[in-house]
Amino acid sequence: MMNIWVLENDASVYALVASAFRKASADSPSLRRFKTLNDLWDALRTKELPLPQLLVADMLLLADQGPTLLSDLRTFRPVDFMALSEDPSPAVFSMAIELGTVDYLLKPFTEQRIAAAAEGYFALDHSFAPGANLTQEAVDLYLHNRAAAKSTHKSVKRSRTESRGAYGKRRTPEITPDLEKVLNDNPEGIGAEACAEQMGRSKSYVYLQLTSLVSAGLLKKVRAPQTGHGRPIYLYKKP
Repeated sequence: MMNIWVLENDASVYALVASAFRKASADSPSLRRFKTLNDLWDALRTKELPLPQLLVADMLLLADQGPTLLSDLRTFRPVDFMALSEDPSPAVFSMAIELGTVDYLLKPFTEQRIAAAAEGYFALDHSFAPGANLTQEAVDLYLHNRAAAKSTHKSVKRSRTESRGAYGKRRTPEITPDLEKVLNDNPEGIGAEACAEQMGRSKSYVYLQLTSLVSAGLLKKVRAPQTGHGRPIYLYKKP
């Protein structure tokens, strides 16, 4: 029996996902819903449930833990990933692609849209189909930039966080004034969620900014001491 884990705090969205996957599979897959990322981490660490073959997750709930979580899951077995998102920005889409998403569903999506995603998954048709609110232009721009970056990896390894702007000019990550203030106010480090709150920006925007600066060597990412069960917390600070 196939096991599917769903990280989603909206019961109506989970109901659509569960119904679509059960109808698309002849083997009646087992689905388990997690309302928070902490619940999922606890299940993984206590090994109370069979590990999944597929993780369907809301990008906002994953926050900055996506790479760590999927890496831990894939230590034990191959795990596919399908992204759900309320944010149509190319930045969030890029993060989902980096996590290896087999599809990208923008909320609110219809019953027909999730049904097509589930049927495509079981048919091993993992071609990407952008949602109605995510333009093909944004997708093409991202894929073009990734291809251009890879083609320049010859004798010197280029940072993956460098990107090309709308007019083809290279843009290097930099610490913005609002982030500079937050970092100065928290010299011992600050988590992505708290940083977003203090900056007054979305979590996805701040996470992308922080990870870009870490890859560029302008910030350090350190793991905070574990105080109990739950997901690991990472802090960002100046070197």
